Amino acid sequence: MRSFRSVAQGGWFRLALLLSLCVTSISATAEPPDWTGEWNSFWRSGRALMLLNQEGDRVFGFYEPGNGRIEGKVEGSLLTATWEQSGGSGTAVFALAPDGQSFTGRYSNGEYWNGARVTESDPGGPRFLNLESPRDTLNAVVTAANDAVIRGNAASVIAYEPVLFYEGGAVDERERLRRRTLLWRIVNLSTFRFDQAPSEADGDWEAFAIGPSGSDQRYQLRFRKREDGKWQVVVETESELEGHVARLLDDLGYDTFEDQRRAEVNSPRQTMKDFLLGMKDWGLGGSERALATLDLSFLPENLRDIEGPIVADYLKQILDRAGFVTWQEIPNDPDRAVPYIHYRHPVGNIAIVAKEVEEGEPPQWLFSAESLEQAPDLFDAVQDLPLAQGLHLDQPVSDFFRMREGLRDISPFLVKRDLIMENWIWAAMLIGLVLALVLARLAGWLITWLMTKLFVRDEGSFEAGDAKRFDWPVRLLVAGFLLRTLFVELGLAQSGFSAFTTAVGVVSIIGATLVVYLLAGAIGGHFLKRAQATQGYADEIVTSLVTGLAKLTIVIVGAIACADIIGLPYLGIITGLGVGGVALAFAARETVSNLLGGALLMADRPFSRGDLIETEGQWATIENVGLRSTRLRTFDDSILIIPNAQLSEKAIVNWGKRRRRKIQLEIGLTYDTPRDKLDRFVERLREIYEEQPRADKTECYVGLKSFGASSIDIHLWGYFKVYGYDAQVRAQHALIGDIIDLAKEIGVSFAFPTRTLHIAEGEDSRLNH
Repeated sequence: MRSFRSVAQGGWFRLALLLSLCVTSISATAEPPDWTGEWNSFWRSGRALMLLNQEGDRVFGFYEPGNGRIEGKVEGSLLTATWEQSGGSGTAVFALAPDGQSFTGRYSNGEYWNGARVTESDPGGPRFLNLESPRDTLNAVVTAANDAVIRGNAASVIAYEPVLFYEGGAVDERERLRRRTLLWRIVNLSTFRFDQAPSEADGDWEAFAIGPSGSDQRYQLRFRKREDGKWQVVVETESELEGHVARLLDDLGYDTFEDQRRAEVNSPRQTMKDFLLGMKDWGLGGSERALATLDLSFLPENLRDIEGPIVADYLKQILDRAGFVTWQEIPNDPDRAVPYIHYRHPVGNIAIVAKEVEEGEPPQWLFSAESLEQAPDLFDAVQDLPLAQGLHLDQPVSDFFRMREGLRDISPFLVKRDLIMENWIWAAMLIGLVLALVLARLAGWLITWLMTKLFVRDEGSFEAGDAKRFDWPVRLLVAGFLLRTLFVELGLAQSGFSAFTTAVGVVSIIGATLVVYLLAGAIGGHFLKRAQATQGYADEIVTSLVTGLAKLTIVIVGAIACADIIGLPYLGIITGLGVGGVALAFAARETVSNLLGGALLMADRPFSRGDLIETEGQWATIENVGLRSTRLRTFDDSILIIPNAQLSEKAIVNWGKRRRRKIQLEIGLTYDTPRDKLDRFVERLREIYEEQPRADKTECYVGLKSFGASSIDIHLWGYFKVYGYDAQVRAQHALIGDIIDLAKEIGVSFAFPTRTLHIAEGEDSRLNH
């Protein structure tokens, strides 16, 4: 009953939850989406700021530039609307995203029209315009135009479009766009300071001469006072503007505006653009663009990729507090003779200088190494200054700065620089050092235990003492790696501790090299032990050779890695190793010859382990073939070591490679043996030989050979199909035993050496006298 009741209660609960979700869903879908607000919209050939207001299912609004009007009806998430502006009209449909922060749209001709809601955190462009004087108007127009063209903020178009006065009128939006573009090209070709523009005017018209840096040509930028007392920038006719652009380009030595833009790529202005726009799009590929503008030569080369984002954050934070960056105030002359100082401060300056990056190439304009090196101190001096009106603080691109700003919000004391570095870095260093030492000791013990379990065997080549050799190398590796990672993340290179960071990196590389070196030796010893258990020696040579080459490679790679961290030109080290290798090979040519001799023995394989060989009168059994020499054991149980170079050049008789072994016997019978018994003995002797299990019947020679000193000699010459000497002894033993039985069977006797003395009588008589 309890079970049924609990199930029923659970079912009622799930049903109630389902109903509540349905009601919530129905109520949510019943409420129409809200289109009210500002929208930063764009299409294939332009952009505009839309201001919409929704009343029920009806939406009304306008957009600029173009003085456009839009009206439509909402059905669900769709807005079907008509639009109208000077020069055209049409229809469009928009779909609001579920979060209400963006829409996807399309014109009736199929072209897209998308947009995103403008929020307080992302205003999209300046919301203030000071038009009280020609100077203020010029500042407002250029600032808004820079924001619209460079940063892509359509809302900024609203800020400067009403401030432009089109002389002679304009037919439609397309003509206004072309005239704005031409005027913008003149402004962009010029270099000027806003404080040089007129701040006061006696009448309703004023002019300001602008032009390219390093050129005498000038363009009179004119201003007109409106009826309300505000000033506007005068935009001349299209033909007049085209003439001015052509005149300025010709004086600069360029045929087209595109040629000038390509030349401007290497200039202080473009360097500033690349940095700021790269920082803006950091996660979308802008990081490389921004870092390419920084002279990081004051940092160790191996730390530049890691410390570069921290340096970029320092510079960006300083520039934000220095105020608006206006491109037209920055020189765009690639051949400028002096550095460009963008920001001056008693602690340090922000300068862009021309630096020779590659020999034979023109100097490249970069933020100077001195400015970037002083950036932490300069940031400390300006960080409390609020940002200029209209600027908002971007999120840092490095973990270091995000961590620092978070700690600064907790307590300003943590980011205070009392002793070389900020206080939070000292605390993190102390904690990290203790943690690294503890983890390093634990890692050393763990690796030693694992190596003991994996490699140590009762009869193995790797013993418990060898496993303990991994302890300190693993400690160095783990401690160095943890400390280097921590110190790099803390930005110690920017705090004057680059040498310490480098030293920690070298320690970690040394530890890693020792660990891999010992591991290669352990693995090589394991396979060498297995190779020694086989009859062939080729595996043994290959294992020794591969292990030796692996160890040498590990040492070389470790040395190169250390050189890279220290900042040494390791390409020179590699070249030195090549030259030194030649010299070493010449000095140790005998050792090299032995190595080559071992390779030849491995390739030819004239013998195997355990083979009995004869070389220059020496009989011995092969025990081991190494890289430098071959070890043999002679019949008197002594060790004979022959260098491989000598052994490979000598004649080698390998008795161990015989397919059969020769048997050669001389059997002597007494001279009183009758002829018939001799014939029967020889005939039966052949039969006995052929009856032997290991006898080679294809080649056998048996017969009377000669008259010996005390016997009639019978010759037996044949082969036994045996491979070892012990098998030959056993086979020969059986044959001789059968021959003895044969002699008894036939009734013949084996002769043995005898001598008969004959004494003459004459000699005997004289003796008696």
